[in-house]
Amino acid sequence: MAQNEIVRMFEPLIPPEQMRAHLKGDLDSVLGHVDDQLREIG
Repeated sequence: MAQNEIVRMFEPLIPPEQMRAHLKGDLDSVLGHVDDQLREIG
């Protein structure tokens, strides 16, 4: 499937579960991932 290829190509930059959420249009999950990342960096 094309989405799996996109996830694989961006894996070095974006965690796979986060990219899948982007592709599905799951804004709640995307924002949750961003929130988690921001909390990690302080």
